Amino acid sequence: MAIEPFPFTAMYEPPKITALDPVIRHGRERMGASLVPTNPRGVAALLKALKRSEAIGILPDQEPDWGSGVFAPFFGRDAYTATLLPKLVARTQARVVTGVALRVPGKGFAIHFLDADERVYSPDDQTSATGVNASVEAAIDLEPAQYQWEYKRYRKVVQEQQKLANYRDYRLY
Repeated sequence: MAIEPFPFTAMYEPPKITALDPVIRHGRERMGASLVPTNPRGVAALLKALKRSEAIGILPDQEPDWGSGVFAPFFGRDAYTATLLPKLVARTQARVVTGVALRVPGKGFAIHFLDADERVYSPDDQTSATGVNASVEAAIDLEPAQYQWEYKRYRKVVQEQQKLANYRDYRLY
């Protein structure tokens, strides 16, 4: 079955290994995807695409900058989770679908689309981030061995714990 190109806008941050950038870009753009930077200009482009009723892509399991997320459970542990997706949903009433490509030995990939957890539609950041993480968990559960577990989902939790430990050790004499 052939897939026809369709309007699709996705956030993209070039890899640290610059030689890989053209290869990754080609793979993502060949079916019509428009790649936008992971900055306010890129967010504006996502919003415009949604207002044109186009599909967008966000990798919600990437740890955001401070101030751009909340702590929400991810496989039973708090992970700093972006609130961008729920904010876009609140502004556009877009439907959220989780997409995942799973490798099929000798055949390429099988693409799966799952309904997002209903909590992603909550106006509460904490609740919606919990829904985002539950949606990612459901996708991972299809084939856990294929998830990129090297993503540092808990780095900010460790930073917060260290700040708290430093604060507790501070004494006024």
